[in-house]
Amino acid sequence: MSAVHDIASFRQRVPLRRYEDFKPYVDRLVANEKNVLCEAEVFQYISSSGSTGAAKVIPVTREYFSDAFNPFFMTYLHGAMSLYPDWLEQGARTLNFKWDPLREKPVLGNGHTHVGMSQLNLAQEFDSPVFAEPGTTAPWAVVPADIGQDLDRLYYRLRVACEYEVTQLVGINPAIIAALPRLLEDYADRLVEELETGTFAGKRIAAPNLTLASRIRQLRREQGRLLPRHLWSGMRRIICWDEGISGFYLDRVADLFGDDVRILPAPLAASEAPLAVHLVHEGVRGVMPYNAVFYEFLDVQKGESQTPLLLHELKIGGQYAVVVTQQSGFYRYVLGDVLEVTGYLEGVPTVAYRGRYKPGGAPEGVLLRFMEQVAYAYDLDLVNFTFEESSGGSLTLLLELHQPKSAEEITRLSARIRQDFLSFPGRAPYQLKAVRQVLTGHFHSQWKGRVEAGLRPPQAKDRVVCPA
Repeated sequence: MSAVHDIASFRQRVPLRRYEDFKPYVDRLVANEKNVLCEAEVFQYISSSGSTGAAKVIPVTREYFSDAFNPFFMTYLHGAMSLYPDWLEQGARTLNFKWDPLREKPVLGNGHTHVGMSQLNLAQEFDSPVFAEPGTTAPWAVVPADIGQDLDRLYYRLRVACEYEVTQLVGINPAIIAALPRLLEDYADRLVEELETGTFAGKRIAAPNLTLASRIRQLRREQGRLLPRHLWSGMRRIICWDEGISGFYLDRVADLFGDDVRILPAPLAASEAPLAVHLVHEGVRGVMPYNAVFYEFLDVQKGESQTPLLLHELKIGGQYAVVVTQQSGFYRYVLGDVLEVTGYLEGVPTVAYRGRYKPGGAPEGVLLRFMEQVAYAYDLDLVNFTFEESSGGSLTLLLELHQPKSAEEITRLSARIRQDFLSFPGRAPYQLKAVRQVLTGHFHSQWKGRVEAGLRPPQAKDRVVCPA
């Protein structure tokens, strides 16, 4: 690397690469070879979200956490605690769905565990309580390891927490927050029975709570379903991402938790690199952590032969796929996340998440922009949506609405939306062949199915585009 002395020589000697290009090196690390991607020892093998296929194995060093991730996290934490001084004091009242340290961890060939970011205990690993997340000391924080299925582990938390006054939720992934009201109703009969007996799965875990069981029965009779706001009247905050698809439904979901519930936007990060931090105490969103790693950017409207841009070259309104070079040896890695530049703060871009980047695939950022136009133009009260992608560049838009429309209304709406798509900037060469209304509960069933198939709940994300 002695020949690398500036950005130009770095780019000349190091090509852009994707995970498939790094995988042979990762395989060598898993086979216990040393000094493969970098000289430092691997600290953790991180499991990616699996949102684009099988979960990746991401080796990261302790230096990456010390120099990049931990300062990024602490910057967000400082802002959150400045805005809400009781942030950590509410630890025993926080239901943290991201935190699941005792879930069974897959083991790689070299004996190291393959964990998600939600399974890392940074306070323990770095011997500092300052990294402790809220909710990690609550009575429901640690789920017994012998509860194997993830949905059962989620329900265990609900079963224990329903007898306490919960004031804030940590979801990070908003799909968990959206699933929770439906999960409560799915489990309502079981919850009542176990409250009456003080059990979980036949084992005694608490004293019988006949009063709460009776109240839940009455609420379901009066309201038609059990909602989070029925259990936790003191709920005040939900911490999760609020961009991408969740921007269409999150306010409506938050109402199910209480009248005064506020969404506190979580910072945006991938398994491989931090992307944007919200300075919530100053009301500033999406500031790029410019000194965490070396960032480059691909304009999603241009081909693969383009020269990547640097931070100061980004244009407001432009959408860019992120390329990162970080301390763990992932150099010029095309991350796959698309960010839209919303402005600049003292020379640093502010950004919003706009989906995933797949060369030759449907442009997710464009589709999100299109849905913003459509939802506003036709006053769509969306539960969720996705685009199914078929071969040949054809898309089908699937809609789930809070108030389902008749077949005739959907036919008229489909014609208008398809016509709008024909002239929408950036959609070429894709064609919108159909708009379909799916049954109520469709996306919840899809989410549950993915979790039942083995995807950890924090990793089961909304999908702008999915295979047909």
